[in-house]
Amino acid sequence: AEGQPTPQEVFRAATQAEDAACVIQIDDSHPSLGTCTTVLLNGERLELLEGYNVEVIESFFLSLPVEGRNKVLVYVSDAASFLLRLGRKYFPNARIVSDPYHVVKKVLECFDSIVKNSEALILAEYTLAINEGRLVRPCFAREEKKQTDTDIDDENMEPEKPKEPKIGEIKLILHTKTSELKADQWVAVRFTIRAFPELRAAYFYLQGVMALYHRRVSPLK
Repeated sequence: AEGQPTPQEVFRAATQAEDAACVIQIDDSHPSLGTCTTVLLNGERLELLEGYNVEVIESFFLSLPVEGRNKVLVYVSDAASFLLRLGRKYFPNARIVSDPYHVVKKVLECFDSIVKNSEALILAEYTLAINEGRLVRPCFAREEKKQTDTDIDDENMEPEKPKEPKIGEIKLILHTKTSELKADQWVAVRFTIRAFPELRAAYFYLQGVMALYHRRVSPLK
């Protein structure tokens, strides 16, 4: 808008102090905006670029004062290799990191590939334990709500027979942070990983990564 400072002026003002320590964050925007790139400076929007490619982003970085770019101490982007390369090139003093969402997403993909290796065995053991009464099937919020709605509609109606477990149900509880698991879900997790050493090792690695990236600390520490 007319009269508002340009992104370059905002960047210069934020980095001109001798002890300035800035954080740049960059990622593609929500699909509702089309193909765009959002650039944040210290958590505030700096610019919305039309396009999400090397040429558009590099052109914007080149428009920022060199002395200011040298004062950026942290550069955060998604895991796209071209974004990481641009960060190293134009912010030489910054710590280059991928944002927590994309790191956890990538680790989850690797974890799911390990689950897939033994998917049939995991599901068979899980289902057998439930049918034999050795394991109580965990309840999920949507199932509890569905049962409540059924009771209200017709108290005399016979409850719907529960469907057989699927691997998605098991993955759901394995993907959940341990601090958010209900007691019956945690029992199911321990039962599931106990018989599969590779899955157990992957599970605790996944949980360690999620715990690390959900710590509330300053990005400059």
